[in-house]
Amino acid sequence: MISLDGKWQINDDEGEFTFTGRVPGTVQGDLVSQKLVPHPYIGLNERYMRNLEDKSWTYTKEFELKTFPVEENVELVFGGIDTLADIYLNGRYLGNTEDMFLEYRFDINGILKKGKNVLKVNIKSPVKEPRALERTYGEIGSTSEESARPYIRKAQYSYGWDWGARVVTSGIWRSVYIESYNRARLTGCTAYLEKVCEKEGKIRISGYIASIVNLGNLENYKVEVKVNDRPVSEFLLKNKGGESYFDGTFTLKDIQLWFPNGLGEQYLYSFEFKLKYKDIEIYKEKKKIGLRMVELIRKKDIEGESFIFAVNGKRIFVKGANWIPADNILTWLKSEDYEKLLYMAREANMNMLRIWGGGIYEDEQFYTLCDELGIMVWQDFMFACAEYPDHLEWFRNLSNKEVREIVRKLRYHSSIILWCGNNENNWGFDEWPMMAHKVDDEYLRNKLYLYDFPMICSQEDPSRPYWPSSPYGGDKANSASSGDYHIWNVWSGWADYKDYAEESGRFISEFGFESAPDPKTINFFAKKDEQEIFHP
Repeated sequence: MISLDGKWQINDDEGEFTFTGRVPGTVQGDLVSQKLVPHPYIGLNERYMRNLEDKSWTYTKEFELKTFPVEENVELVFGGIDTLADIYLNGRYLGNTEDMFLEYRFDINGILKKGKNVLKVNIKSPVKEPRALERTYGEIGSTSEESARPYIRKAQYSYGWDWGARVVTSGIWRSVYIESYNRARLTGCTAYLEKVCEKEGKIRISGYIASIVNLGNLENYKVEVKVNDRPVSEFLLKNKGGESYFDGTFTLKDIQLWFPNGLGEQYLYSFEFKLKYKDIEIYKEKKKIGLRMVELIRKKDIEGESFIFAVNGKRIFVKGANWIPADNILTWLKSEDYEKLLYMAREANMNMLRIWGGGIYEDEQFYTLCDELGIMVWQDFMFACAEYPDHLEWFRNLSNKEVREIVRKLRYHSSIILWCGNNENNWGFDEWPMMAHKVDDEYLRNKLYLYDFPMICSQEDPSRPYWPSSPYGGDKANSASSGDYHIWNVWSGWADYKDYAEESGRFISEFGFESAPDPKTINFFAKKDEQEIFHP
Protein backbone atom coordinates (compact mmCIF):
# COMPACT_ATOMS: atom_id res chain seq x y z
CA MET A 1 0.00 0.00 0.00
CA ILE A 2 1.36 3.42 -1.00
CA SER A 3 -0.03 6.35 1.00
CA LEU A 4 -0.72 9.61 -0.83
CA ASP A 5 -1.69 11.45 2.34
CA GLY A 6 0.22 14.52 3.44
CA LYS A 7 0.99 17.68 1.51
CA TRP A 8 -0.99 18.57 -1.61
CA GLN A 9 -1.08 21.76 -3.67
CA ILE A 10 -4.48 23.47 -3.62
CA ASN A 11 -5.89 26.34 -5.65
CA ASP A 12 -9.34 27.78 -6.38
CA ASP A 13 -10.87 28.40 -9.78
CA GLU A 14 -10.91 32.19 -9.32
CA GLY A 15 -7.19 32.59 -8.67
CA GLU A 16 -7.59 33.96 -5.15
CA PHE A 17 -5.84 31.18 -3.21
CA THR A 18 -2.85 28.97 -3.93
CA PHE A 19 -1.38 27.11 -0.97
CA THR A 20 -0.03 23.82 0.36
CA GLY A 21 -2.72 21.90 2.22
CA ARG A 22 -3.11 18.54 3.91
CA VAL A 23 -4.87 15.31 3.02
CA PRO A 24 -6.95 14.20 4.83
CA GLY A 25 -8.19 17.77 5.07
CA THR A 26 -10.56 20.45 3.88
CA VAL A 27 -10.00 23.74 2.11
CA GLN A 28 -11.64 25.61 4.98
CA GLY A 29 -9.54 23.89 7.63
CA ASP A 30 -6.29 24.59 5.78
CA LEU A 31 -7.16 28.24 5.11
CA VAL A 32 -7.95 28.80 8.79
CA SER A 33 -4.85 27.02 10.09
CA GLN A 34 -2.67 29.08 7.70
CA LYS A 35 -4.45 32.28 8.79
CA LEU A 36 -5.60 33.01 5.24
CA VAL A 37 -9.19 33.38 6.48
CA PRO A 38 -10.49 34.12 10.02
CA HIS A 39 -11.47 31.29 12.37
CA PRO A 40 -15.20 30.62 11.76
CA TYR A 41 -15.96 29.99 15.44
CA ILE A 42 -14.87 33.44 16.60
CA GLY A 43 -17.40 36.28 16.68
CA LEU A 44 -19.28 36.58 13.40
CA ASN A 45 -16.48 35.10 11.27
CA GLU A 46 -18.80 32.38 10.02
CA ARG A 47 -19.81 34.87 7.33
CA TYR A 48 -16.33 34.67 5.77
CA MET A 49 -16.96 31.01 5.02
CA ARG A 50 -19.74 32.09 2.66
CA ASN A 51 -17.12 33.61 0.36
CA LEU A 52 -15.65 30.15 -0.24
CA GLU A 53 -18.85 28.25 -1.08
CA ASP A 54 -19.12 29.22 -4.74
CA LYS A 55 -15.56 28.23 -5.53
CA SER A 56 -14.30 25.05 -7.15
CA TRP A 57 -10.95 23.71 -6.02
CA THR A 58 -8.10 21.70 -7.52
CA TYR A 59 -6.01 19.38 -5.36
CA THR A 60 -2.70 18.34 -6.98
CA LYS A 61 -0.24 15.69 -5.76
CA GLU A 62 3.08 14.96 -7.45
CA PHE A 63 4.72 11.74 -6.29
CA GLU A 64 7.62 9.54 -7.31
CA LEU A 65 7.22 5.81 -7.81
CA LYS A 66 10.55 4.03 -7.50
CA THR A 67 9.26 0.53 -8.25
CA PHE A 68 6.10 -0.44 -10.07
CA PRO A 69 3.65 -2.82 -8.33
CA VAL A 70 3.98 -6.38 -9.61
CA GLU A 71 0.45 -7.45 -8.61
CA GLU A 72 -2.34 -7.85 -11.18
CA ASN A 73 -4.71 -5.33 -9.57
CA VAL A 74 -3.51 -1.77 -9.01
CA GLU A 75 -6.12 0.64 -7.66
CA LEU A 76 -6.18 4.28 -6.62
CA VAL A 77 -8.39 4.49 -3.52
CA PHE A 78 -10.12 7.57 -2.11
CA GLY A 79 -11.58 6.96 1.35
CA GLY A 80 -13.79 10.04 1.01
CA ILE A 81 -14.00 13.15 -1.17
CA ASP A 82 -16.19 16.10 -0.21
CA THR A 83 -18.06 15.87 -2.55
CA LEU A 84 -18.51 16.17 -6.35
CA ALA A 85 -15.17 15.72 -8.09
CA ASP A 86 -13.38 14.66 -11.28
CA ILE A 87 -10.17 12.62 -10.94
CA TYR A 88 -7.13 12.72 -13.28
CA LEU A 89 -3.86 10.76 -13.14
CA ASN A 90 -1.03 11.75 -15.48
CA GLY A 91 -3.53 13.66 -17.61
CA ARG A 92 -5.90 10.68 -17.97
CA TYR A 93 -9.47 11.01 -16.72
CA LEU A 94 -10.22 8.24 -14.21
CA GLY A 95 -13.80 9.07 -13.26
CA ASN A 96 -15.87 11.12 -10.86
CA THR A 97 -17.21 11.03 -7.30
CA GLU A 98 -20.83 11.73 -6.37
CA ASP A 99 -21.12 10.86 -2.70
CA MET A 100 -19.10 12.16 0.26
CA PHE A 101 -19.77 9.01 2.28
CA LEU A 102 -18.47 6.41 -0.19
CA GLU A 103 -15.06 4.96 -0.93
CA TYR A 104 -14.07 5.27 -4.59
CA ARG A 105 -11.62 2.97 -6.39
CA PHE A 106 -10.08 3.48 -9.82
CA ASP A 107 -8.12 0.99 -11.94
CA ILE A 108 -4.76 2.66 -12.71
CA ASN A 109 -2.99 -0.20 -14.48
CA GLY A 110 -1.37 1.28 -17.58
CA ILE A 111 -1.73 4.84 -16.23
CA LEU A 112 0.45 4.76 -13.13
CA LYS A 113 4.11 4.84 -14.13
CA LYS A 114 7.56 4.49 -12.64
CA GLY A 115 9.05 7.87 -11.81
CA LYS A 116 7.02 11.08 -11.57
CA ASN A 117 3.20 10.90 -11.39
CA VAL A 118 0.71 13.76 -11.17
CA LEU A 119 -2.68 13.24 -9.52
CA LYS A 120 -5.37 15.94 -9.80
CA VAL A 121 -8.74 16.14 -8.09
CA ASN A 122 -11.09 18.89 -9.31
CA ILE A 123 -13.76 19.49 -6.65
CA LYS A 124 -16.88 21.34 -7.73
CA SER A 125 -18.72 24.00 -5.72
CA PRO A 126 -20.98 22.37 -3.09
CA VAL A 127 -23.47 25.20 -3.58
CA LYS A 128 -23.50 25.91 -7.32
CA GLU A 129 -23.90 22.26 -8.30
CA PRO A 130 -26.96 21.40 -6.15
CA ARG A 131 -28.54 24.74 -7.04
CA ALA A 132 -28.17 23.87 -10.71
CA LEU A 133 -29.94 20.56 -10.01
CA GLU A 134 -32.65 22.43 -8.14
CA ARG A 135 -33.22 24.70 -11.14
CA THR A 136 -33.50 21.61 -13.35
CA TYR A 137 -35.76 19.47 -11.14
CA GLY A 138 -37.52 22.00 -8.91
CA GLU A 139 -37.37 23.14 -5.30
CA ILE A 140 -38.29 20.58 -2.64
CA GLY A 141 -38.91 20.88 1.07
CA SER A 142 -36.05 21.46 3.51
CA THR A 143 -35.64 22.97 6.98
CA SER A 144 -32.27 24.49 6.08
CA GLU A 145 -31.72 27.89 4.56
CA GLU A 146 -30.10 26.00 1.67
CA SER A 147 -33.10 24.52 -0.10
CA ALA A 148 -30.93 22.71 -2.68
CA ARG A 149 -29.06 20.58 -0.12
CA PRO A 150 -31.19 17.39 -0.60
CA TYR A 151 -29.85 17.08 -4.16
CA ILE A 152 -26.26 16.39 -3.03
CA ARG A 153 -25.02 13.41 -1.00
CA LYS A 154 -23.03 15.53 1.38
CA ALA A 155 -23.21 15.94 5.17
CA GLN A 156 -26.36 18.02 5.52
CA TYR A 157 -25.33 19.84 8.71
CA SER A 158 -22.57 21.68 6.78
CA TYR A 159 -25.24 23.97 5.28
CA GLY A 160 -26.07 25.18 8.81
CA TRP A 161 -28.27 23.77 11.57
CA ASP A 162 -29.90 25.08 14.72
CA TRP A 163 -26.95 23.78 16.75
CA GLY A 164 -24.06 24.83 14.54
CA ALA A 165 -22.47 27.15 12.02
CA ARG A 166 -22.78 27.05 8.25
CA VAL A 167 -19.38 25.87 7.01
CA VAL A 168 -19.90 24.26 3.60
CA THR A 169 -16.65 22.37 3.27
CA SER A 170 -14.75 21.07 0.25
CA GLY A 171 -11.80 18.71 0.36
CA ILE A 172 -10.37 15.21 0.48
CA TRP A 173 -11.49 14.32 3.98
CA ARG A 174 -10.29 10.73 4.21
CA SER A 175 -7.08 8.97 3.21
CA VAL A 176 -5.83 8.42 -0.35
CA TYR A 177 -3.63 5.47 -1.26
CA ILE A 178 -2.61 3.01 -3.96
CA GLU A 179 -3.44 -0.62 -3.25
CA SER A 180 -2.12 -3.52 -5.28
CA TYR A 181 -3.05 -7.19 -4.86
CA ASN A 182 -3.04 -10.45 -6.75
CA ARG A 183 -6.25 -11.78 -8.30
CA ALA A 184 -8.83 -10.56 -5.75
CA ARG A 185 -9.45 -8.96 -2.37
CA LEU A 186 -11.95 -9.48 0.45
CA THR A 187 -14.47 -6.84 1.45
CA GLY A 188 -17.35 -6.64 3.90
CA CYS A 189 -16.36 -9.73 5.91
CA THR A 190 -18.56 -10.26 8.94
CA ALA A 191 -19.74 -12.76 11.53
CA TYR A 192 -22.84 -12.74 13.70
CA LEU A 193 -24.65 -14.97 16.15
CA GLU A 194 -27.76 -16.68 14.78
CA LYS A 195 -28.70 -18.64 17.87
CA VAL A 196 -27.23 -19.93 21.10
CA CYS A 197 -28.10 -22.99 23.16
CA GLU A 198 -26.32 -24.00 26.36
CA LYS A 199 -23.15 -22.03 25.58
CA GLU A 200 -22.99 -23.31 22.00
CA GLY A 201 -23.49 -20.69 19.33
CA LYS A 202 -24.35 -20.96 15.64
CA ILE A 203 -22.25 -18.33 13.84
CA ARG A 204 -23.10 -16.98 10.40
CA ILE A 205 -20.11 -15.91 8.26
CA SER A 206 -20.27 -13.87 5.05
CA GLY A 207 -18.30 -11.51 2.85
CA TYR A 208 -17.58 -10.42 -0.71
CA ILE A 209 -14.75 -10.78 -3.20
CA ALA A 210 -13.77 -7.88 -5.43
CA SER A 211 -11.39 -7.78 -8.36
CA ILE A 212 -10.59 -5.78 -11.47
CA VAL A 213 -9.44 -8.87 -13.38
CA ASN A 214 -11.52 -11.91 -14.27
CA LEU A 215 -11.50 -14.39 -11.37
CA GLY A 216 -11.73 -17.44 -13.62
CA ASN A 217 -12.97 -20.67 -12.09
CA LEU A 218 -14.43 -19.95 -8.63
CA GLU A 219 -13.70 -23.52 -7.55
CA ASN A 220 -10.04 -22.50 -7.25
CA TYR A 221 -10.88 -20.09 -4.42
CA LYS A 222 -11.89 -20.54 -0.81
CA VAL A 223 -12.02 -18.46 2.35
CA GLU A 224 -10.51 -19.83 5.55
CA VAL A 225 -11.85 -18.43 8.81
CA LYS A 226 -9.96 -18.41 12.09
CA VAL A 227 -11.34 -17.44 15.49
CA ASN A 228 -8.84 -16.52 18.19
CA ASP A 229 -6.09 -17.98 15.96
CA ARG A 230 -7.89 -21.33 15.66
CA PRO A 231 -9.13 -22.48 12.20
CA VAL A 232 -12.87 -23.13 12.35
CA SER A 233 -14.00 -23.64 8.77
CA GLU A 234 -13.46 -23.03 5.05
CA PHE A 235 -16.03 -21.64 2.62
CA LEU A 236 -16.23 -21.88 -1.16
CA LEU A 237 -17.10 -18.89 -3.32
CA LYS A 238 -20.50 -18.41 -4.90
CA ASN A 239 -21.78 -15.99 -7.52
CA LYS A 240 -25.07 -14.15 -7.62
CA GLY A 241 -25.99 -11.26 -9.87
CA GLY A 242 -22.43 -11.04 -11.15
CA GLU A 243 -21.01 -10.64 -7.62
CA SER A 244 -18.76 -13.19 -5.92
CA TYR A 245 -19.27 -13.89 -2.23
CA PHE A 246 -19.00 -16.51 0.51
CA ASP A 247 -21.29 -17.41 3.37
CA GLY A 248 -22.04 -20.26 5.71
CA THR A 249 -22.18 -21.26 9.34
CA PHE A 250 -20.11 -22.98 11.98
CA THR A 251 -20.58 -23.87 15.65
CA LEU A 252 -18.65 -22.16 18.44
CA LYS A 253 -18.57 -23.93 21.80
CA ASP A 254 -18.27 -22.21 25.20
CA ILE A 255 -19.32 -18.99 23.54
CA GLN A 256 -18.60 -15.68 25.25
CA LEU A 257 -21.22 -13.03 24.50
CA TRP A 258 -20.91 -9.28 24.01
CA PHE A 259 -23.05 -7.14 26.32
CA PRO A 260 -23.75 -3.40 26.53
CA ASN A 261 -22.18 -1.25 29.21
CA GLY A 262 -23.53 -2.21 32.63
CA LEU A 263 -24.94 -5.61 31.64
CA GLY A 264 -21.82 -7.71 31.22
CA GLU A 265 -18.50 -8.08 29.47
CA GLN A 266 -17.74 -6.63 26.03
CA TYR A 267 -15.97 -9.75 24.79
CA LEU A 268 -14.53 -9.39 21.28
CA TYR A 269 -13.37 -12.41 19.29
CA SER A 270 -10.40 -12.10 16.92
CA PHE A 271 -11.63 -13.15 13.48
CA GLU A 272 -9.30 -13.68 10.55
CA PHE A 273 -10.57 -14.16 7.00
CA LYS A 274 -8.06 -15.55 4.47
CA LEU A 275 -8.78 -15.65 0.75
CA LYS A 276 -6.89 -18.51 -0.91
CA TYR A 277 -6.29 -19.36 -4.56
CA LYS A 278 -5.27 -22.97 -5.11
CA ASP A 279 -4.51 -23.15 -1.37
CA ILE A 280 -2.15 -20.14 -1.50
CA GLU A 281 -3.14 -17.11 0.57
CA ILE A 282 -3.67 -13.99 -1.57
CA TYR A 283 -5.53 -11.61 0.76
CA LYS A 284 -6.72 -11.41 4.37
CA GLU A 285 -8.78 -9.29 6.75
CA LYS A 286 -8.61 -9.23 10.54
CA LYS A 287 -11.51 -7.98 12.65
CA LYS A 288 -12.56 -7.83 16.30
CA ILE A 289 -16.19 -8.98 16.49
CA GLY A 290 -18.54 -9.25 19.45
CA LEU A 291 -21.18 -11.96 19.25
CA ARG A 292 -24.64 -11.02 20.48
CA MET A 293 -28.32 -11.15 19.49
CA VAL A 294 -30.45 -8.01 19.25
CA GLU A 295 -34.22 -7.79 19.47
CA LEU A 296 -36.56 -4.79 19.25
CA ILE A 297 -39.61 -5.72 21.31
CA ARG A 298 -42.81 -4.11 20.02
CA LYS A 299 -45.95 -5.40 21.69
CA LYS A 300 -49.40 -3.86 21.95
CA ASP A 301 -50.42 -2.68 25.40
CA ILE A 302 -52.92 -0.31 27.01
CA GLU A 303 -50.75 2.72 26.19
CA GLY A 304 -50.07 1.78 22.56
CA GLU A 305 -47.04 -0.30 21.62
CA SER A 306 -43.78 -1.00 23.44
CA PHE A 307 -40.36 -0.07 22.04
CA ILE A 308 -37.73 -1.97 24.04
CA PHE A 309 -34.26 -3.15 23.06
CA ALA A 310 -33.04 -6.54 24.28
CA VAL A 311 -29.51 -7.90 23.86
CA ASN A 312 -28.95 -11.62 24.43
CA GLY A 313 -32.45 -11.83 25.88
CA LYS A 314 -31.88 -9.08 28.45
CA ARG A 315 -34.17 -6.06 28.25
CA ILE A 316 -32.26 -2.79 28.47
CA PHE A 317 -33.13 0.53 30.04
CA VAL A 318 -31.46 2.78 27.49
CA LYS A 319 -29.44 5.74 28.76
CA GLY A 320 -27.73 7.88 26.19
CA ALA A 321 -27.53 10.85 23.87
CA ASN A 322 -27.55 11.91 20.25
CA TRP A 323 -24.17 12.17 18.54
CA ILE A 324 -23.63 14.95 16.02
CA PRO A 325 -20.29 15.54 14.26
CA ALA A 326 -17.85 16.59 16.97
CA ASP A 327 -16.53 19.45 14.82
CA ASN A 328 -17.91 21.39 11.87
CA ILE A 329 -14.57 20.84 10.14
CA LEU A 330 -14.29 17.07 10.39
CA THR A 331 -10.56 16.77 9.76
CA TRP A 332 -9.80 18.87 12.84
CA LEU A 333 -10.89 15.88 14.93
CA LYS A 334 -8.06 13.79 16.35
CA SER A 335 -7.95 10.25 17.67
CA GLU A 336 -7.74 11.51 21.24
CA ASP A 337 -10.96 13.52 20.74
CA TYR A 338 -12.94 10.35 20.04
CA GLU A 339 -11.34 8.59 22.98
CA LYS A 340 -12.07 11.45 25.37
CA LEU A 341 -15.71 11.88 24.33
CA LEU A 342 -16.61 8.19 24.27
CA TYR A 343 -14.92 7.44 27.56
CA MET A 344 -16.85 10.39 29.03
CA ALA A 345 -20.08 8.84 27.71
CA ARG A 346 -19.25 5.52 29.35
CA GLU A 347 -18.28 7.17 32.63
CA ALA A 348 -21.64 8.97 32.58
CA ASN A 349 -23.23 5.48 32.50
CA MET A 350 -24.48 5.89 28.94
CA ASN A 351 -25.13 2.70 27.02
CA MET A 352 -26.38 4.10 23.67
CA LEU A 353 -25.52 6.88 21.23
CA ARG A 354 -27.72 7.74 18.28
CA ILE A 355 -25.69 8.85 15.26
CA TRP A 356 -27.92 11.60 13.93
CA GLY A 357 -28.90 11.53 10.27
CA GLY A 358 -27.75 15.03 9.34
CA GLY A 359 -24.10 14.26 10.02
CA ILE A 360 -21.77 11.52 8.80
CA TYR A 361 -21.16 7.80 9.05
CA GLU A 362 -18.50 8.05 11.69
CA ASP A 363 -14.82 7.20 11.61
CA GLU A 364 -13.93 3.52 12.12
CA GLN A 365 -12.35 4.46 15.44
CA PHE A 366 -15.73 5.62 16.75
CA TYR A 367 -17.36 2.23 16.18
CA THR A 368 -14.31 0.30 17.40
CA LEU A 369 -14.37 2.25 20.67
CA CYS A 370 -18.11 1.68 21.03
CA ASP A 371 -17.52 -2.07 20.53
CA GLU A 372 -14.87 -2.00 23.27
CA LEU A 373 -16.82 0.21 25.68
CA GLY A 374 -20.21 -1.43 25.31
CA ILE A 375 -21.91 1.66 23.91
CA MET A 376 -24.75 0.64 21.62
CA VAL A 377 -25.15 2.64 18.40
CA TRP A 378 -28.46 3.62 16.83
CA GLN A 379 -27.26 4.34 13.28
CA ASP A 380 -29.28 6.75 11.15
CA PHE A 381 -28.70 6.83 7.42
CA MET A 382 -27.67 10.32 6.33
CA PHE A 383 -30.99 11.89 5.32
CA ALA A 384 -32.40 14.62 7.54
CA CYS A 385 -35.25 17.14 7.75
CA ALA A 386 -35.95 17.34 4.03
CA GLU A 387 -37.74 15.85 1.09
CA TYR A 388 -35.28 13.84 -0.99
CA PRO A 389 -35.79 13.37 -4.75
CA ASP A 390 -36.21 9.60 -4.85
CA HIS A 391 -38.50 9.99 -7.84
CA LEU A 392 -35.31 10.63 -9.85
CA GLU A 393 -33.75 7.33 -10.88
CA TRP A 394 -30.14 8.53 -10.56
CA PHE A 395 -30.72 9.79 -7.01
CA ARG A 396 -32.52 6.64 -5.92
CA ASN A 397 -29.73 4.45 -7.34
CA LEU A 398 -27.03 6.52 -5.67
CA SER A 399 -28.82 6.45 -2.31
CA ASN A 400 -29.26 2.68 -2.49
CA LYS A 401 -25.61 2.23 -3.40
CA GLU A 402 -24.63 4.36 -0.41
CA VAL A 403 -26.75 2.40 2.05
CA ARG A 404 -25.67 -0.99 0.73
CA GLU A 405 -21.98 -0.12 0.88
CA ILE A 406 -22.26 1.48 4.34
CA VAL A 407 -24.09 -1.54 5.75
CA ARG A 408 -21.48 -3.92 4.31
CA LYS A 409 -18.68 -1.77 5.69
CA LEU A 410 -20.02 -1.36 9.24
CA ARG A 411 -22.08 -4.48 9.87
CA TYR A 412 -19.31 -6.36 11.72
CA HIS A 413 -19.46 -3.86 14.60
CA SER A 414 -21.33 -5.43 17.51
CA SER A 415 -22.15 -2.00 18.95
CA ILE A 416 -24.52 -1.10 16.10
CA ILE A 417 -27.93 -2.36 17.19
CA LEU A 418 -30.28 -0.65 14.70
CA TRP A 419 -30.29 0.87 11.21
CA CYS A 420 -32.63 3.85 10.82
CA GLY A 421 -33.80 5.34 7.52
CA ASN A 422 -33.65 9.05 8.29
CA ASN A 423 -33.97 11.86 10.81
CA GLU A 424 -37.41 13.50 11.13
CA ASN A 425 -38.49 13.28 7.48
CA ASN A 426 -41.69 11.39 8.25
CA TRP A 427 -42.47 13.76 11.09
CA GLY A 428 -42.08 16.52 8.51
CA PHE A 429 -44.51 14.81 6.14
CA ASP A 430 -47.12 14.78 8.90
CA GLU A 431 -46.70 18.24 10.37
CA TRP A 432 -44.39 20.56 8.38
CA PRO A 433 -46.11 22.46 5.54
CA MET A 434 -43.00 22.70 3.34
CA MET A 435 -42.70 18.89 3.19
CA ALA A 436 -46.00 17.91 1.60
CA HIS A 437 -44.90 17.08 -1.97
CA LYS A 438 -45.92 13.72 -3.38
CA VAL A 439 -45.08 11.82 -6.56
CA ASP A 440 -47.37 8.92 -7.51
CA ASP A 441 -49.13 9.29 -4.13
CA GLU A 442 -45.87 8.74 -2.23
CA TYR A 443 -44.08 11.34 -0.16
CA LEU A 444 -40.66 12.11 -1.57
CA ARG A 445 -38.16 9.76 0.00
CA ASN A 446 -40.65 7.13 1.19
CA LYS A 447 -39.65 4.83 -1.67
CA LEU A 448 -36.22 4.61 -0.13
CA TYR A 449 -36.84 4.14 3.56
CA LEU A 450 -40.11 2.21 3.35
CA TYR A 451 -39.13 -0.09 0.47
CA ASP A 452 -35.50 0.01 -0.65
CA PHE A 453 -33.60 0.46 2.62
CA PRO A 454 -35.38 -2.29 4.59
CA MET A 455 -34.82 -4.68 1.68
CA ILE A 456 -31.11 -3.82 1.53
CA CYS A 457 -30.72 -4.22 5.29
CA SER A 458 -32.48 -7.59 5.31
CA GLN A 459 -30.23 -8.81 2.48
CA GLU A 460 -26.95 -7.51 3.87
CA ASP A 461 -27.50 -7.64 7.62
CA PRO A 462 -30.28 -9.73 9.18
CA SER A 463 -28.50 -9.51 12.56
CA ARG A 464 -30.18 -6.27 13.66
CA PRO A 465 -33.51 -4.48 13.12
CA TYR A 466 -34.31 -1.69 10.68
CA TRP A 467 -36.51 1.29 11.63
CA PRO A 468 -37.88 3.63 8.91
CA SER A 469 -37.31 7.01 10.56
CA SER A 470 -36.71 8.80 13.82
CA PRO A 471 -39.26 9.56 15.11
CA TYR A 472 -41.63 6.93 13.73
CA GLY A 473 -44.66 4.96 14.89
CA GLY A 474 -48.31 5.35 15.82
CA ASP A 475 -51.00 7.40 14.08
CA LYS A 476 -48.41 10.07 13.37
CA ALA A 477 -44.67 9.69 13.02
CA ASN A 478 -43.94 11.60 16.23
CA SER A 479 -46.24 9.64 18.51
CA ALA A 480 -45.89 9.30 22.28
CA SER A 481 -47.84 6.03 22.31
CA SER A 482 -45.77 3.98 19.82
CA GLY A 483 -42.30 3.89 18.33
CA ASP A 484 -39.66 6.48 19.15
CA TYR A 485 -40.49 10.07 20.05
CA HIS A 486 -38.79 13.48 19.72
CA ILE A 487 -39.56 16.13 22.35
CA TRP A 488 -38.84 19.73 21.37
CA ASN A 489 -41.65 21.62 23.11
CA VAL A 490 -39.04 22.39 25.77
CA TRP A 491 -36.42 24.73 24.30
CA SER A 492 -37.69 25.30 20.75
CA GLY A 493 -41.32 25.42 21.95
CA TRP A 494 -40.39 27.55 24.99
CA ALA A 495 -42.10 25.17 27.41
CA ASP A 496 -40.75 24.98 30.95
CA TYR A 497 -38.26 22.16 31.57
CA LYS A 498 -40.64 20.81 34.22
CA ASP A 499 -42.91 19.76 31.36
CA TYR A 500 -40.59 16.81 30.76
CA ALA A 501 -42.22 15.16 33.78
CA GLU A 502 -45.53 15.09 31.89
CA GLU A 503 -44.14 13.26 28.85
CA SER A 504 -45.02 9.60 28.36
CA GLY A 505 -43.16 8.61 25.18
CA ARG A 506 -42.27 4.94 24.78
CA PHE A 507 -38.70 5.65 23.63
CA ILE A 508 -37.56 9.27 23.64
CA SER A 509 -34.78 9.31 21.08
CA GLU A 510 -34.28 13.07 20.87
CA PHE A 511 -34.71 15.91 23.34
CA GLY A 512 -32.50 18.62 24.73
CA PHE A 513 -32.01 22.00 26.26
CA GLU A 514 -29.32 24.32 24.95
CA SER A 515 -26.95 25.43 27.67
CA ALA A 516 -23.88 27.64 28.01
CA PRO A 517 -20.53 26.11 27.08
CA ASP A 518 -17.42 26.06 29.25
CA PRO A 519 -16.08 29.58 30.06
CA LYS A 520 -12.89 28.71 28.14
CA THR A 521 -15.00 28.19 25.03
CA ILE A 522 -16.82 31.49 25.53
CA ASN A 523 -13.50 33.30 25.95
CA PHE A 524 -12.35 31.77 22.65
CA PHE A 525 -15.26 32.98 20.51
CA ALA A 526 -16.20 36.23 22.27
CA LYS A 527 -14.22 39.15 23.67
CA LYS A 528 -14.95 40.21 27.25
CA ASP A 529 -17.02 43.21 26.16
CA GLU A 530 -19.10 40.88 23.90
CA GLN A 531 -20.04 38.39 26.60
CA GLU A 532 -23.11 40.23 27.88
CA ILE A 533 -25.99 37.86 27.12
CA PHE A 534 -27.91 40.29 24.88
CA HIS A 535 -24.87 41.61 23.02
CA PRO A 536 -25.66 41.85 19.28
